[in-house]
Amino acid sequence: MANELQQLKEKYVKSSYDENVSNKEFAGIQKLVFKKAIHSIKINPDNPPADADLLVGWIGLEDGDRFKIPPQNVLAHLERAWKNGSSEAGILLYRAHNKMYQYIPNNMRSLSRGILILEKMIRERNDQYALFELVEHYLRLIESYFSEEGSEDPPEDHYHKAYQYASLAFEQGYPGGYLHMGIFTYYGFIGLVPKDISLAYKYFFLGLKKCNENPRERDVYTVLKYWVGYCQVHGLGVSMDRESGLKIIHESATMGNIEAKNWLEENREFVDSIESSKLKESEYYMNDPDIINTHEFDTLSEYKEPKEILGKLKSSKLGRDPMSFFLTNSEDEPVKH
Repeated sequence: MANELQQLKEKYVKSSYDENVSNKEFAGIQKLVFKKAIHSIKINPDNPPADADLLVGWIGLEDGDRFKIPPQNVLAHLERAWKNGSSEAGILLYRAHNKMYQYIPNNMRSLSRGILILEKMIRERNDQYALFELVEHYLRLIESYFSEEGSEDPPEDHYHKAYQYASLAFEQGYPGGYLHMGIFTYYGFIGLVPKDISLAYKYFFLGLKKCNENPRERDVYTVLKYWVGYCQVHGLGVSMDRESGLKIIHESATMGNIEAKNWLEENREFVDSIESSKLKESEYYMNDPDIINTHEFDTLSEYKEPKEILGKLKSSKLGRDPMSFFLTNSEDEPVKH
């Protein structure tokens, strides 16, 4: 039964990220997985397999109404799976708690049990997905302070936490760490990371190379592809190659990345010009200050190891406007991931 549950879990994870799986097919897989997991729990109610509780809690979190799983039962299944050693359950517990408490400016900014679990996963298991979730958590938390007019500034600790977990993920070679450090470096991140577009492209490119076929890395993979393609199309931190960059953006969009899809739609005339090979240099006038201020590099052999790059950041001259971190929603720039 344990092997069967493991196989079902892998199938469920893969299908949940697969754009080629229709909603109807996924619903069928979900129903089968739920039935098997519940059966496994009934056979051994006192000590069910962690994967069984994980699957029931996961399905309940995503589609609890359809399967008649109340929120308290979702938490109970995930808590038991977490205590039985499932790291995936820890991530889902964080998401379950945040689904209940959300990021409401000036109302709910305290650390939930989900945050405590993620921090414990890092301390005890050095879990890369927990690192990624914590960076995203603090970025969303920072952003919530600016979503309401007149709100106070975010505590500096939030910025430091986001940078701390992103740099740790980067040092350990996790693709999500490369993504976050690339975004921080592309825009500048208050007094912690200076703006350096060439270095940002290196992060995106190396992060893309480090992604494997693990379905759980699919979202990070598609975002990294988008950034690499975007930089190549505009010549940001790398020699301009519109055709190659556009191809990569198309690949990211095909895999479901929203930023890539939106960019292709919003820049349809520009994209058509590239694809028809009729775009002249004089016609390329997109008003992006990054294109003017960037400096190119041509050889990938100049890339440094993570600790060398991190050392460069730490020793650089710092001091940025706190608002420089936030990404714009202009036509020419991607929105925050």
